[in-house]
Amino acid sequence: MEIRRQLFIIKQIDNMYRWQKRFNGTLESLDCKSRRPKSHPNQHKKRNPNEALTVFWVKLRLRGYNRSIPSLFRMMSKIGFLKEERKKSKYVPKPYESMP
Repeated sequence: MEIRRQLFIIKQIDNMYRWQKRFNGTLESLDCKSRRPKSHPNQHKKRNPNEALTVFWVKLRLRGYNRSIPSLFRMMSKIGFLKEERKKSKYVPKPYESMP
């Protein structure tokens, strides 16, 4: 029973030091703060699939190209620089085998 009481007092002291560290002289410093992480090292980056084409278009614009991105896309696909994505075939379930 005595050990539990000592552990409880130690936790209270730790809690007091944490609040003391947080306090900077204003009441706002004691408000609840978000615990949401600002970043994560393994986080996936959201990428635009057409970003490479857009970057290429910007580089062309700097060298004097004056047409739009869709016309660049059409010309590149006509020439064969862009791969056409194949549509997946619809799943057709196999018929059940009947028991003999």
